[in-house]
Amino acid sequence: MSLPKLERFAKACGTAEVADVLFLVGESWSVGEGNFQLIKDFIYRVVLSFENVAMGKEGVRLGMALYAEKPRMSIELTDYVTIEEVLVAVRELSFQGGSAKTGDALVFVAHVVFNPAAARGDAAKIVVLITDGKSADSVEDAAVALQDRGVTVFAVGIKNADRNELRKIASKPAEEHVLYTEDFHLLGNLSPKLSRRLCVTASEPPRPTRQAVDVEKIVGPRDLLVSEQSHSSLRLTWTPATGKVMEYHVLLNSLSATGQLISEDQRQIVLDGNKSTMLVSDLKPDTNYFFTVLAVYADALGESTAVKGKTTPIPPVTNFRVIEEGLFTLKVAWTPPLGKLEGYKIYMPRSNRPGMTYEQILGGKVTSHVLGNLQEDKEYTVSIYAVYRQGPSQPVSATGRTLKLLPVKSILLQNETTDTIQARWISVRGASGYRLTWVSAGGSVETVNLDDTCTDYMIPGLQPGLEYTVTVNPVFGDVEGPVVSSKATTLAASAVQTLKVTNITINSALLSWNSVAGAAGYRVAWGPTPEFFHKDRPRQLALNSSTTAYQLRNLAPDSEYVISLYVLFGSAEGPGITASARTCEYMHGAEAVPLLARGAQLPGTYRQYREHQRALETEA
Repeated sequence: MSLPKLERFAKACGTAEVADVLFLVGESWSVGEGNFQLIKDFIYRVVLSFENVAMGKEGVRLGMALYAEKPRMSIELTDYVTIEEVLVAVRELSFQGGSAKTGDALVFVAHVVFNPAAARGDAAKIVVLITDGKSADSVEDAAVALQDRGVTVFAVGIKNADRNELRKIASKPAEEHVLYTEDFHLLGNLSPKLSRRLCVTASEPPRPTRQAVDVEKIVGPRDLLVSEQSHSSLRLTWTPATGKVMEYHVLLNSLSATGQLISEDQRQIVLDGNKSTMLVSDLKPDTNYFFTVLAVYADALGESTAVKGKTTPIPPVTNFRVIEEGLFTLKVAWTPPLGKLEGYKIYMPRSNRPGMTYEQILGGKVTSHVLGNLQEDKEYTVSIYAVYRQGPSQPVSATGRTLKLLPVKSILLQNETTDTIQARWISVRGASGYRLTWVSAGGSVETVNLDDTCTDYMIPGLQPGLEYTVTVNPVFGDVEGPVVSSKATTLAASAVQTLKVTNITINSALLSWNSVAGAAGYRVAWGPTPEFFHKDRPRQLALNSSTTAYQLRNLAPDSEYVISLYVLFGSAEGPGITASARTCEYMHGAEAVPLLARGAQLPGTYRQYREHQRALETEA
């Protein structure tokens, strides 16, 4: 078209006051990239006719939606406030392709773009549909629903477009609102006619809206509520619409920070008519959404209700902490968040390599991790992300310090015997074990490796009366800590040399023995020999180190006893010495009277008793 003609159309559009004009373009596979460019050229020329019109919220707003199987907003009505910006945006439109569902696209425009809650009440509402074929779904009810919103619909058909379908979609009269061309290359010929009709319609008052009612006074759905918010889903619940609802169409759009619909993130979900709730999934975290629920009847579209909702941020891990500090390691643990995780990412700055970080990707079932190759006695800050399909959470951090290479605080040598010395020490935090070494004055060296639970050890196999140097050092994996040492001397002798049993009576006996240097005490054990088990039981008791004699009492008469004495050195026990003795018989009255009559004393030992018996028999 020549420039003078464009100027005349621009002047015609100069009378337009307040209008919202949306181009709804089918991008089916039959269009293709080349023809899509011709459609953009056509729209560019039509838009140019509004160059002398006030743009923005106080004037004309221009937008564009593309559709195949699903509609998507490419240019929001609120995106641009100058004609130059709109023209640039038209040039930058991209083609995707698909199977064109014009009916769904009309429903989308009716309930999202021109929803009564969002549309300007004082603006003329205009849709220019551009399609090259027959819709893959029904268009009648959707067209009625769109026009019931007070929208004037122009239908531009190209090549294989169904003219009957175009008439069903377009506003009345069809002669004024339906345009057709046989070829994409001839599309430019329609731009003057369409521009003129758009300018006239844009200058007229907005058409009245009509409520979707029938004989049953259909109402609803209503009371649309959002609940059960998570980072990837939320639940919609509503009061069902009246009448026999066949389906509910749930339309959702994410919103920008300024509250505008984002065209690249649109979706429609179809539910059975008996549903009144649904969990909407596969949402973006920490994002505002605009939801519309539309009731669909067998022969009409019902009312719709809308609500805004927001998903939560991606949940981080909780209770992240350092549970174990080693010399060169830190072990961290955490409580996993809810939801299906892809894994975790742990990172930590390298203190010895500025600008470098330690990073590790872990599986979703892991709840602890050991960080290795760290420096001794250094503080580290460790951070962790929970990673979901939708992205990572905010990081959570914990601080820990590696251990310092320290010796045991002290070593104590005690309870020496002739062949053992007991070593005790205080444990070192983080040690994986201990190495204990003892060296005799003669140069003999022996070593034992102990686990981290050991804090004492009885050193065996020593020689009597020798001085030993004992050392202990903590072990941290492959690294040995500092050594601490002490000295001790084994006893020259640890056994009782003599054990005597005297002053035997019918129920007692006196034990005596030589003292043992270094002894902590003694243990005495006594009991009858097997043939006298029926008369007495075994007994024992411990005596202090100053005791060298003990009176055994309450023995059974005329019984053989085995008596043992052991030397105690702390918790250790030295070798024992054993003796045996037999208690005296009872003396009955007939035997005791002659002795008592002569003023004799009863014998104190069995041998003395027998001697007195023989003396008495001789005198008789």
